[in-house]
Amino acid sequence: HCPASLGGSILCSIMAANREGILGCLGYLSLYFMGEWVGHQYLWKQQQQQGLGGLFRLSIFLWIIMGVLHWGLNIPISRRSTNAAFCCWAVAHNTLLLSVLQSTITSSRVPLVWETVNRYGLFMFLIANLLTGLVNLTIPTLEMTDPIALVIVYAYICLVGIASLLLDVIWVRFVPSKKNSTRPNDSTKTKKSH
Repeated sequence: HCPASLGGSILCSIMAANREGILGCLGYLSLYFMGEWVGHQYLWKQQQQQGLGGLFRLSIFLWIIMGVLHWGLNIPISRRSTNAAFCCWAVAHNTLLLSVLQSTITSSRVPLVWETVNRYGLFMFLIANLLTGLVNLTIPTLEMTDPIALVIVYAYICLVGIASLLLDVIWVRFVPSKKNSTRPNDSTKTKKSH
């Protein structure tokens, strides 16, 4: 089914074999930039005029956009193609979760498990992907009922959190450093403290 203008079957088969990855790069790059923007506007600047209400309003706006794309224009929410409907759904879901967390957490102290997941981002990404592969290889996920699926997801999240805490203990005990200040992503903290 390859048109001659695409250079024959080789180019077409390469595109067919990698279309999820190619489309995913664009979609996940968009998600990354949207996440960075939300972080700068609503979390890191900690602007009093935006606060909780601004983040919640942004979430509602994104849910409306997602609804227009999905129900109005009949665009399916597809993680495989990482399309606009999926990107809007992901950012809407995460901003809603962030606004709920902002309203419930009164202390400025971040929970230790969140700190360690953030500190070892690359390692946690790799561990989470390995756990995802393990789940997909050992459990027929498409055949699971909703309650069992929720238990699996909960266990998965707990394992990722435990792995981040263990990684922090290993890093502090076995990696030689100056007062353990050279942990990943700690450079910004040490600069601010001086």
